[in-house]
Amino acid sequence: MASTLRLLRSRALVPRLAGPGPEASAEVPLRRCLTVWDLTFLGIGSMVGAGIFVITGVAAATVAGPAIILSYVLAALAAGLSALNYAELAASMPVAGSAFDYTYVVFGEGPAWSVGWSMVLETVLSSAAVARGLSGYAATLAGADARALLISIPALGLELDPLAAGLVLALSGLLIWSVKQGMLFNRVVSIAKLAAIALVLGMGLPRASLANLTPFAPEGVRGVFSGASLVFFSYVGFEMVANAAEEALEPSRDLPLAILGSLGLTTALYVAASACIVALVPRGKIDTHAAFSVAFTSAGLEWVARAVSAGALAGIITSCLCGLLAGARVLVTLGRAFLLPHALARVHPGRQTPVAASLAAAALAGTLSLLMDIGILAEVVSAGTLHVFLLVCMAVLHRRYRASGHGRAALRVVGGLCLLSLGASLAFRFGAPLAVLVVLAALWALGAASLCFIPRAQQVTTFQKSFSVPLFPITPALGLLVNIHLFCSLGVATQACFGAWTALGALIYCLYGVHAAAAAEEAGEAPLTRHESDFGDRLVPMARLDGSSEVVKGQASRLPQ
Repeated sequence: MASTLRLLRSRALVPRLAGPGPEASAEVPLRRCLTVWDLTFLGIGSMVGAGIFVITGVAAATVAGPAIILSYVLAALAAGLSALNYAELAASMPVAGSAFDYTYVVFGEGPAWSVGWSMVLETVLSSAAVARGLSGYAATLAGADARALLISIPALGLELDPLAAGLVLALSGLLIWSVKQGMLFNRVVSIAKLAAIALVLGMGLPRASLANLTPFAPEGVRGVFSGASLVFFSYVGFEMVANAAEEALEPSRDLPLAILGSLGLTTALYVAASACIVALVPRGKIDTHAAFSVAFTSAGLEWVARAVSAGALAGIITSCLCGLLAGARVLVTLGRAFLLPHALARVHPGRQTPVAASLAAAALAGTLSLLMDIGILAEVVSAGTLHVFLLVCMAVLHRRYRASGHGRAALRVVGGLCLLSLGASLAFRFGAPLAVLVVLAALWALGAASLCFIPRAQQVTTFQKSFSVPLFPITPALGLLVNIHLFCSLGVATQACFGAWTALGALIYCLYGVHAAAAAEEAGEAPLTRHESDFGDRLVPMARLDGSSEVVKGQASRLPQ
């Protein structure tokens, strides 16, 4: 019974910031060394990978046509809804666990574990999936067959990729040595990648023909939205910025700037690249495997095609690096909470880097990249990301209303909005009559409007400088709708695999995590689980991020709602 009650018991933000227990001050903190530009390039490096040269051509050729330009804009708006919610929580709770910590503070240990487990999927396993693309692009750049660097073992049905595993180990070693140097390397490689994209645009746009832009939307509005669903995952990665919160110099100021700035710059790149390819090549002749390379090769610009391959290589390297950095921080946070072995939370006293967590992330990602053709797992990563985004939007809503003492009432409305979003998304997917969709949309709009009449706090933060979601509560409510709709648009096999991953996580939590966390609390090694609103009107000591302390007034609500 006690273990069951832990599921919805929340841990205070304050001791989480200070560390895992009363002796937190003796623990080695992560080194604060990242500027706003480091964080921005972390976001760009995570988002702009090899996919810009691949997914753009696929979406333009198969569903959207020249209207892929609008698809990227719509996808950016959808991603921006989640980014705004991330920015508010990152500014007010700048901790390395990002969404895990946000969910722990607002909803409790059980939901937080599910988010943390999805973040492991999103970061560590996505690094393995990205690394598997290195050998193919490297071989193509050298003029060889794309599979030339793979080692085939027919008896076992395996194709080993030692280059991918080597990349994972090398980048992990760099991050263990120095996060600052790792981010400098990321900035240099990202600039090289952006230079390759600029070269593609500079050589492609002068050769563009407006005649190729007609018909602009051959599949109509549905094609534009289908294209937006397809390219939405090109924007996944801005949340990696929040995982570096404890290494940011000015987290409450720089995290929102980096999250929104990297998303804005990435959107500009995607829109420009999509405009280039659809104006350069007629829709029917766009190659779905290597749109830009084939287009420039056909135009007799082989050297530009090679620059595309070099840019793709740079994209793979930066995406893998950023995923490994974020993945290690997720493991650190789960270790701090004693939901995974606490050894993962240890930070090297000299380098101030999480050596154990980095080695664990490298071992998992390196093994998978060596042995497995990730395949559908890459799509499962997207399912995990949408799950995390959904809980972040819910956390912003519940946190504001709970601070005003109306948490339960708002949570009922939010639950109803989630059910209506799910119903509308399934109805749309399976071709329900238009009247059904209209009724569900009207009910959803009424539910969202009702949130505007429930009293809520304007801002919930312990820091003077903070960012607030604009147009609250409509922005997070729309975030709920978008994330649920995109999850429902994924394939059934992908959803089943994500369900299996979630079930594995639940098994680990029930057999290990819940008991280890409870034992740590009883031994005084972890803080008591309590809500951030449990401070009442008392004055409580709050740990500053620099290790000193101050006294601030707690929330007015006496009990969690």
